[in-house]
Amino acid sequence: MQILTHDQLVAQLIQYAITLAPEITDWTVGAPQRALFEANAAVIQKEQVRVQQAVLAAIRISAFRAFGFSKLQPTPATGFVAVTRASSVGEVTIPVGSVFSVPGSSIKSYTSLAAVTMANGVGSAEVAVRCLTTGTVGRTAANTIVSIISSLGFAATCTNTRAVLNGTDEETDNDQAARFALFIGSLSGGTKLAVLYAAQQVALYDVNGAITEKVAAAVVREPFKDDAPPGHLGLVQVYIDNGSGTASAALIARTLLVLTGYEESGQLIGSRGAVAGIDLEVYGASPLIVNIEATIEVRSGYDTAAVKTLVENALTNYLRGLPVFAEVIHAELVSAAIRQPGVSDVSIIVPSGNVAASVTSRAVPGSLMVTVV
Repeated sequence: MQILTHDQLVAQLIQYAITLAPEITDWTVGAPQRALFEANAAVIQKEQVRVQQAVLAAIRISAFRAFGFSKLQPTPATGFVAVTRASSVGEVTIPVGSVFSVPGSSIKSYTSLAAVTMANGVGSAEVAVRCLTTGTVGRTAANTIVSIISSLGFAATCTNTRAVLNGTDEETDNDQAARFALFIGSLSGGTKLAVLYAAQQVALYDVNGAITEKVAAAVVREPFKDDAPPGHLGLVQVYIDNGSGTASAALIARTLLVLTGYEESGQLIGSRGAVAGIDLEVYGASPLIVNIEATIEVRSGYDTAAVKTLVENALTNYLRGLPVFAEVIHAELVSAAIRQPGVSDVSIIVPSGNVAASVTSRAVPGSLMVTVV
């Protein structure tokens, strides 16, 4: 649908009026009759835009509905909390549903997904947890989940040794469209796109059907085509990530199972990504720890400590928000810091340039040091 310009609409209205009332000859700018048509043209143009937007939205929505392709709903962030008890004497159990949290936050509370037992002589254990609030709000830096809310029955401390970087908000229109394009490209079974799409749908669930871990991103490689010199012919490598660079062995195994097909209730189950007659390997992306060292100058009249905290949060949030397998851009680190109120100048010393993440790694926040000069 073509949207006519304001001038084109005015010209059409005048031409139509001339055929009906040729005795009106003054159509110059400022003439009362022309001013009336100019006002009408503005209204018509606005309605044309609204109709165009409605038609485009209807086309997109109808296509999604025809394929039963609804938006992905928000998912909670998941990760691990290390629990260390004061005494390692005797056997103790951390009950399922135990709650841990980030102090000072009303939304960053995490519940354990399974009971974990520490045998006599064992002082610590890792507990799989899921944020009670869905969405990216559950993401948090390493060593921030340090409060034990539930009564465990024994004295203990806790912390998350790795950052929690997964958890997703409701899928945006653009992300849904991109996923739909990948879905259409995967309709031919066994292709690279089919393998990629199938891998991205893999998730693990608890007994209640809630997601405990899912594939946030995947990359498919063919060493024979992608490596120099060419790698093994017929080998396909799939790298997956759960959003935090900590894909579990269970998620990796489940992805391999989905991609190769499996038997359930005597019936062979497979996806369009299932491949036969080739070697298939599935790996988890490893965390690429990115340390940051920066110096800032603070404008006169601003609280130095407050500005420093703003910059630290901005740099950390930048790394947390990076897509899986994305490169860390030095200029974007500078931009994230300089945008904070009160900052007059920034120097990012470490890293000294861009940090390229490969298909085997996912950038995660490491140490952070911001110095005011």
